[in-house]
Amino acid sequence: MVGLSRRKTGVLFQEGASLDPLMQSKTLLVGLLVALPLASHAFAADSYDCVLAPTSNLVTTLTIDVPFTGTLIGNYDAVNLPTGTRTIPGLFGGSGNNPIPYTASFGVDGGTNTSPDGAFRFTVEQVGEQLVGSISGLSIDALDGVPGGADLSITINYSTFHTVAPNAIYPGGFPITLPFGTANITTLTLVQAAAAPMIITPAKGGGYSFVSAVPVMITITADAMGQVFEVPSVPGVLPLTGMLSFIGDTVLMSATTTQSSSTTQPSTAPGFVDQPLALPTVIPTGGTANLLMSGLITELSSSQSTTGTLNVTGTRVIFCAADLNQDGIVNAADLMILFDGWDTPSADIDGNGTTNAQDLTALLNVWGAC
Repeated sequence: MVGLSRRKTGVLFQEGASLDPLMQSKTLLVGLLVALPLASHAFAADSYDCVLAPTSNLVTTLTIDVPFTGTLIGNYDAVNLPTGTRTIPGLFGGSGNNPIPYTASFGVDGGTNTSPDGAFRFTVEQVGEQLVGSISGLSIDALDGVPGGADLSITINYSTFHTVAPNAIYPGGFPITLPFGTANITTLTLVQAAAAPMIITPAKGGGYSFVSAVPVMITITADAMGQVFEVPSVPGVLPLTGMLSFIGDTVLMSATTTQSSSTTQPSTAPGFVDQPLALPTVIPTGGTANLLMSGLITELSSSQSTTGTLNVTGTRVIFCAADLNQDGIVNAADLMILFDGWDTPSADIDGNGTTNAQDLTALLNVWGAC
């Protein structure tokens, strides 16, 4: 056959023409390899490793309710603190320093305004005329190592008792709410729990709009009064709505989110002993009884809401070094790129600085879908 043209490579040869050895090898190999069954791959999927930018922002509000039961007793000690407060059941009379039963609840009410840290993988492919995406492996540290502050209060309901030093009466049977210092929100994480498809639509003026809903498990811990309160992980959904654009091997995203969750779980926290409690006097007012509180937490209830903006930068993941044109498959097109770069670094697959027979072997070893 005379005048056969290789349009893709721009090589023109005629039957009987003299070819150099490299050209003969290219012709033979391409002729053999294009006959191999190739995987169906109309459109390749691209994946991007994405991280949250420092410009991201999350505002979180958090309420924790921790009911518990136990006893109150004056801080009197005959040896170390003989002038301390003594507690005695009832309105009048009695002696000694006696435990007073109570029921109570800690309340943690606070929030954070932070630049979160996090990462996920974004995968996108074109199916027909539609871009289809997904998010996987999302993990967000909403605090990024900066604890949030919260007000701590205690609501307590005790049996009637009276105290000595100061002399005061505490009628029981109704709850009293007292400020109890501050607590720290030390952990707030969101970790993806299931697949999260993404709807991607071309936007007017360029770029794409997207919508996704990421199922997550939310973990919260706080510390107060020397105790760490771990709220059991609760399922939630992190909705994401925003814009994305592709620039070379980079994807840029900006998404807004509004999320909330609540849970009530039995507590496994150990009991606490002799926590100081400065209890204002009731009759008469104006004094302070210095008590020690011991108790056992029965359950933990929490509610949490988060709003904010997540700005994301993603870098395209190169899965196969031999996929020289990065179309998701190793085939004759990559082989021609390798030959065109022979004895140069341009198609170096094994990283030795030049394109040679070792790279050819590496390419042939992974022939097919990448």
